Amino acid sequence: MAGRTCLEFECNIWDQADLNEVRALLNGCSAYVSQQYSTIHIENLTLDDFHTLLNRVRSSNFRVAYIERYERRQYYVVMF
Repeated sequence: MAGRTCLEFECNIWDQADLNEVRALLNGCSAYVSQQYSTIHIENLTLDDFHTLLNRVRSSNFRVAYIERYERRQYYVVMF
């Protein structure tokens, strides 16, 4: 069984459209999305969903600056 992850997106340029786009990227995944300031926070994401999301991000308007893993199954993704 795949582990669960917590994923945060730090958007250098933040607006409601960013949150909506990330929600669209998560379509079909059983994840919860919220935002605080310039961070989009995603919970309850399987590892398979994480890789699916990264593939979708690569073909989206976002650019991934780097991905860092920290604190057991948590990922921090800087996007702009």
